[in-house]
Amino acid sequence: MNVSKAPVVFIHGLWLHATSWGPWVDLFREAGYEPVAPGWPGDADTVEAARAKPDSIAGHGIGDVTSHYQKIIDQLPDGPSSSATRSAA
Repeated sequence: MNVSKAPVVFIHGLWLHATSWGPWVDLFREAGYEPVAPGWPGDADTVEAARAKPDSIAGHGIGDVTSHYQKIIDQLPDGPSSSATRSAA
């Protein structure tokens, strides 16, 4: 039987970097979840790289950001509603 781990998506706010979720990603992975912490559109992979090219995220509006995360969520094996339903049962 192939049982997939429940996905968890961590989304950071302004002035933070996706790597700020690192300890939480580790904690959730150790607890048996499949966490992801993607950056915003145009965000560099590291804080240092983001600081070196801050304009890489310029010009992205809220629609761009929400569409970016929606695409990531849509690719997960379990959608948010099925995960919420399963955990509530």
